[in-house]
Amino acid sequence: MNKRQIPVMLVAAIVLLLCSQAESAISLRAGMATPMSEFNDLAKTGWSAEVLADVRSLPVSAFTIVVVFNTSHLAQRKYDFSVAGETHTQKSQMTFTGGGIGLRVMPPTPVFKPFAELLSRVSSVQQDFRDNADKASMESKTKLGYEINAGLRYGVSPGVDLELGGGYTAFSKTKLKHKDTTSEIAPRGWQAFVGVALTIGL
Repeated sequence: MNKRQIPVMLVAAIVLLLCSQAESAISLRAGMATPMSEFNDLAKTGWSAEVLADVRSLPVSAFTIVVVFNTSHLAQRKYDFSVAGETHTQKSQMTFTGGGIGLRVMPPTPVFKPFAELLSRVSSVQQDFRDNADKASMESKTKLGYEINAGLRYGVSPGVDLELGGGYTAFSKTKLKHKDTTSEIAPRGWQAFVGVALTIGL
């Protein structure tokens, strides 16, 4: 099994345990992801996609256990720097694959439904790195992190809601290549998304 698949399989096992409830909502989201701070030196704004299972397993109706599967790709960043008077050109791009579990708070209103989510995340962080000598390397590391989202659901018909929102994601420090060194950098960034939520019976 590919190392990047291990976090996804662990979260899938959690989903199977939680999905014994009578009712659940599946959300499909897509949007943009933008790196922040020093992480912005290694990649540019890219895309993100998520599948969430909202399992109503808590006695308080406004609180829901949320299980998420996520993949995102940050576009290639090209940068030049000089070493001993010689110009070097390097390229870097990032991919995240994994999942997580957490809580969603959403009041049970009929049409407009504001929500907030706090998720614990585990993800494979992969850097695709290439220098001007055409030497390429691809490294993958599994890291823990968290995700905070907020947004609004709008009910368009029974069992179908549209979503609009944004969030912030951060992972623990990982060793990534930058210029002629390997540095410990904490991947973090923000995202904006649109989606659709479907209520189903399980």
